[in-house]
Amino acid sequence: MERTITVSMDGELLTREAAKIAERMMRYRARVLLSRENITVNGKSLMGLVSVGLRDGVQVTILTEGEDAEQAARELARLLGA
Repeated sequence: MERTITVSMDGELLTREAAKIAERMMRYRARVLLSRENITVNGKSLMGLVSVGLRDGVQVTILTEGEDAEQAARELARLLGA
C-alpha cells in the first residue's frame, strides 16, 4: 500500500515522539517504510524516523506491505497528523 500525506505537527519530530511512533509501528507485522524526497527509511526505526527530517508541512510517502499493511499505514498517517 502506498499513501502520500502532508505532516501536521508543531515544529520538527523530536526523538521522544519518534520513539513513540517506532514503538507503535513495531506492533504491526507489515513492512513499514517512510519516504521523503530521495530518502527512504524503516518506519519502525527510531533513527530512521529522526533522520528523514519530519516537520510540519513536509510531504512524505508511507509504503506498507504485509497482512496488516492497511492498518499500519492508517495509524502512521494518524500519528504524523494527517
